[in-house]
Amino acid sequence: MKKIFILLLLSIMPFQVFAQNKNPIEVTADNALEWNRAERTFTASGNAVITQGESLISAPTVKAFYDEGDSITIRKVLAQPNATLKQPDETLTAKSIIADFKNGVLATVTATDNVVLKTGTETLFGDKAVYDAQKRVITVTGDVRIEQDKNILTGNKATFDMNTNISTMTASPDKEGRVKATFYSEGSDE
Repeated sequence: MKKIFILLLLSIMPFQVFAQNKNPIEVTADNALEWNRAERTFTASGNAVITQGESLISAPTVKAFYDEGDSITIRKVLAQPNATLKQPDETLTAKSIIADFKNGVLATVTATDNVVLKTGTETLFGDKAVYDAQKRVITVTGDVRIEQDKNILTGNKATFDMNTNISTMTASPDKEGRVKATFYSEGSDE
């Protein structure tokens, strides 16, 4: 179980990497790129993709909200529906992904509805995932399931603290159900 959580914990790092990337940001779309100066937004529609280095966010529509001073500073990115955040070794998909920035630095990432995080060795499922970049904690809620090969962990809430390397899976106090882990040893027939 510890190995699954540690590997999953390491896979959450793309949120932080995307915010601290020094490469330019490129936006592409099949249909249109709208710049609304009055509302201070950019909206890309039709297979919209925002890339920065090896990181990308894509969805049918991606909208960026910005502040303007000496330069443009992105304060929020909304990708929906069926959004994807990709890094070289992991992919996060959800119906909606929102990245909030403060002073140009990533503050939070929220993924909602049908959240799936795939790494090279695990897949995590949940209803909602929130990454707090300042605290370096990600919380996944709703029917949480982590799969690594045949090993499966289930619960209602998973919290990953990257500062302490402590991960916790909990059951919901207001629902029936328990935290459950099923592990298969090498050579198991199942």
